[in-house]
Amino acid sequence: MSTANFIQDFGTHYKQVNADWISGILPIVSEKFGADQQLEIELTMVSPRIAFGTAAGNNVELTAEIDIAIKKAGEYNNIFYDNINFKAAMDTEINMEVWYANVKEMEFTFGNGSYIRKQPLYNDMDMTET
Repeated sequence: MSTANFIQDFGTHYKQVNADWISGILPIVSEKFGADQQLEIELTMVSPRIAFGTAAGNNVELTAEIDIAIKKAGEYNNIFYDNINFKAAMDTEINMEVWYANVKEMEFTFGNGSYIRKQPLYNDMDMTET
């Protein structure tokens, strides 16, 4: 795995969608701005770490923080921002030039501390806890 591939796969990714596309997880966006509102979603993997042969007995552990930002297309201010911690533990092997991975654990938790929160770090939509 080269540095260029690592940056391409784990860097910042942008996706343009309309509000209806994310209405299943954030219905308030289409309610407030309309289902046809064009949005830009930015996903950034921050400080990805890969550890081999960990003390927990896993061949490979991947950890990272993922920043999620949503803004209206063409605007600079976010309407939603949050971050989550990602952890995956797996056993891997290469057999006849094919890489196999047996994922043993995959976990997503709230970022910015170990406390449990019911709101994103920032939102401009008057979200409630329910």
